[in-house]
Amino acid sequence: MTAQVRIATASKDLFESLRLSLVRAGIGFEIEAQRLADGQEVLEWLESGTRTLLVLDSLLPKVNGEGEYGTGYAAELLHELRSRGIRTPVLVIMQGFDPDLERECNPDNLAIALPHEKLKHRARVVKPFMAMLMGRPDDGAEGSPAIPGTFRVIEVDFHHDRSVCSLGFDDKPDDLIEWRHTRSLHDIKTVAHVFSPMNAYDERGWIDKVRLGGEAVFGRHVMRAIGTGLFRHIEQAAGGLHRLSFRYGISDPALYPAPFEGSLRGNDDGHDGLFVLLNAPVVRRLPRPQVIRVSRHRTARLPSRVRILFIRSQMSEHPEGRTEKDRLVVQDEGQNKTLLFPRLASIDVELEHMTTLAAAVGRDRMELEPLNLSDFQTAEKGGALECIRSKLRNEKYDLVHYAGHAWSNGFSGRESNLLVLPGATLGQAVSLPIDELAELAAKAEARFVYLSACRGTSTRSVQSFVAQGVPHALGFRCNVEDVRAAAFARTFYTSLFGTNSSFCHSFREACASARRDLVTDEESPIWVTPIMLAQSPDWAMRH
Repeated sequence: MTAQVRIATASKDLFESLRLSLVRAGIGFEIEAQRLADGQEVLEWLESGTRTLLVLDSLLPKVNGEGEYGTGYAAELLHELRSRGIRTPVLVIMQGFDPDLERECNPDNLAIALPHEKLKHRARVVKPFMAMLMGRPDDGAEGSPAIPGTFRVIEVDFHHDRSVCSLGFDDKPDDLIEWRHTRSLHDIKTVAHVFSPMNAYDERGWIDKVRLGGEAVFGRHVMRAIGTGLFRHIEQAAGGLHRLSFRYGISDPALYPAPFEGSLRGNDDGHDGLFVLLNAPVVRRLPRPQVIRVSRHRTARLPSRVRILFIRSQMSEHPEGRTEKDRLVVQDEGQNKTLLFPRLASIDVELEHMTTLAAAVGRDRMELEPLNLSDFQTAEKGGALECIRSKLRNEKYDLVHYAGHAWSNGFSGRESNLLVLPGATLGQAVSLPIDELAELAAKAEARFVYLSACRGTSTRSVQSFVAQGVPHALGFRCNVEDVRAAAFARTFYTSLFGTNSSFCHSFREACASARRDLVTDEESPIWVTPIMLAQSPDWAMRH
């Protein structure tokens, strides 16, 4: 049967331009030359036979198609169609942004709202919109049916005065379509201020603040920026929230502490929303102006054989004797400050897990090289600092894993970020600036750095690696218990090598697993405070 497709608009000029634009964009149907000039004509046409598609101008008048233009009643018309049992799909061409109309253009109403100005993107927009509106799900890959050719990637760039939300595809995640700007950042700046203290996640009620912050991030800058109706279409076409990928680019250092990883997908029924990170990857990207060196690696895919350097930085193992804690003197706000660092049980647990995994997958897949800094504490052996420098300057590694203490004094963008290493003098530790390790890791051509530093790193610590040319980095922005830190690392690497998941999806699995191990959300922040930076063009790949 020949497709029955008509455009409903009171404007003759708009009719011709829409018809031409949709045909050029590959809408997939022949559009009839006769337009529907008002709501009455639409109802008569739809009720007179089986129709394929209605293209509806959002400003269509109810009657008198040749009369006043701009008195549209599109939302009312959608209600009328559904109340009469008419289930013809409707592609609404939205003139300006009408949040009430956009909300009505959802999968339940078999309607989708396409902003008129987005037609300039032609097939890049029209084809996924038609797929979401009329496409058939595939055979249920990964446990849920999905419609091919629809949006899978959502990115939001935060600047000092606005956010910019863009849509993309999982096979071409860098080919983004800029969708909508949000001018007000007051909510994000407020949340960032709340979480700027280093002990923010130690305070009672931190989970409630994360929920409020996560809802502000996701509700305003993702769902409302895209449109709640369109977001529902994207989510359903993908086969669920778990088939999407989210990435935030943050230009303003003042926004770094905001809990972007706590993004909350609100529910219409008033019940608690879903933490996105427990379902889909939520990662960060470093804006290009902040990248000092561009990575030589253009893919998130690992080589067939992965070489890993495991840096073991344990305290209280000096050859002259054991100490309860090792001391480190740092500069904090212009004053000398003495810090004490105990042994960390998690270090050897992590190393044991990595060794077991390497044996299981085989040396042809995973070559693990432990670097025990305690073996280099004497002056004769050069010390821990020179050991790391020499190793990373002279050899190549795909992954670098640091297990030990770190220290940071804030999120100001000018804070100190140090790794704590065993010193050559009994009872004293030495420090290595994270910026220097970042430079060394880049020189070693690392594709990924994991900072398992359980006692204080900052967002900028993780960003330092990407700035220096390491395309992927993972770290924590709060104090994390030893046992939970080791379990997080184990899940991450098991997913990465055991099931061959990508960096970003292994990160999501580790966060979700950490949350499943808790009785309540507030029991530990281990699942919501890790930060993953993913810079490669194919960052959203699943395997």
